[in-house]
Amino acid sequence: MKKILSALFVSFLVVMFGRVVGKLDISALLPGAQTLEAEMSDLADSSPFVHAVLSDHMDETRQIYSKLDTAGEDGTKNAIASVLIKYGFSALSRTSDAHAIDVMNKGGVALDVLAKRYPEGCRYFLRDEMPPGTQSMPDVTASFRSYQEARRVAYEDGKSHEPIAALSPADVFGVAMKKLDVSLAEIGLLLDPDKIPDVQLCSILKRLVNVQALPEAERAAWARGYISMGAEG
Repeated sequence: MKKILSALFVSFLVVMFGRVVGKLDISALLPGAQTLEAEMSDLADSSPFVHAVLSDHMDETRQIYSKLDTAGEDGTKNAIASVLIKYGFSALSRTSDAHAIDVMNKGGVALDVLAKRYPEGCRYFLRDEMPPGTQSMPDVTASFRSYQEARRVAYEDGKSHEPIAALSPADVFGVAMKKLDVSLAEIGLLLDPDKIPDVQLCSILKRLVNVQALPEAERAAWARGYISMGAEG
């Protein structure tokens, strides 16, 4: 079973992380568009975590920008992904117990609001992208912004910490199956979330982030393992 979970994790991570990075709007970085500084300003609003990581490593960010003509859009997104994995997710794997759990709790609140008010928005949760058309839904916007900000704060906190114990990705899924009522089949469905009905996707994600359902002693390590999946070892 552990080998199955490990293989599933690799597929899940490639798909989910690919969705996050693949949906990054880098049009402003392309030749003839706005400056890198202007794009970074926009990114601060749309994805605080990504903005924080790239801002902390501006030499690499500028190098990515300087190679746009030769790298193209896909190459640029892959380069951004490398920076996020190397620095962002690694810092999340070192964040404190309180911050790791806070990310999960605020993610759960955001998903609760989305499930009730805007179920189709749950798929955007996987991309760390504010669902479109929510300007008239302040509760949706506020809960999602709170979740995004919690991720940024956890990253900032983790930067100053030494490595902290966290579950392996396979163990994260194992715990989800044993204690969070998420089946192997449902985890498999997340490999192609666009094919899952909105209500079902919301239900799966709400259970998957429900860290409060775990014994208190297990919450922090599990939360760190979940939010840092993809970190370099």
